[in-house]
Amino acid sequence: MMDKQQLRKMLREKLSIITGAQRKAAAITAAQLFTKNSLFKSAKNIACYYSQPLEFSTDAIITEIWQAKKNCYLPVMSEKEKTLLFALYQSEEKLCLGAYKILEPHFSAIQCLTQNLDVVLVPLLSFDKEGNRLGSGGGFYDRTFAFRKDNIQKKPLLIGLGFQQQEVPLLPMDNWDIKLDGMLTEEKLTFY
Repeated sequence: MMDKQQLRKMLREKLSIITGAQRKAAAITAAQLFTKNSLFKSAKNIACYYSQPLEFSTDAIITEIWQAKKNCYLPVMSEKEKTLLFALYQSEEKLCLGAYKILEPHFSAIQCLTQNLDVVLVPLLSFDKEGNRLGSGGGFYDRTFAFRKDNIQKKPLLIGLGFQQQEVPLLPMDNWDIKLDGMLTEEKLTFY
């Protein structure tokens, strides 16, 4: 089995060959799958992320959240604690460049406590059938949702977002890694 760094390199190369048309079609299909699910219908506070070039596009999902008149939150990186805060993102709002050159809402935007979020769509490089996720390596999501290890209610639900081809048989995991509750791809929404 490859270590996490080797896997990340291989997966980034694999993601770089997906065309813009394939990305757009996958994003629209995933948004349709998500919005038809009872999870979306019952959720009020949904956190997403503003996708980077290699990540699964969130544009269609963010638009669906707004159209359904739900609250859309995006992560704001806290450099000091190396965790994420979630700030409200509204359709007319301009995003600003954050600490890691990722677009995010202004820090002064209305924030939501992580425990008050219903669903968090999580970026990833890979996932497996056990709900394990391989992220970019910063550990922000794992630190932010570490409280979930002891949370019986499992709120918020953590749903990975990625291409079906990002699935691998088994990922190497560390004891601080937080598992996903589900996975949304262009093919299906699966719960673990």
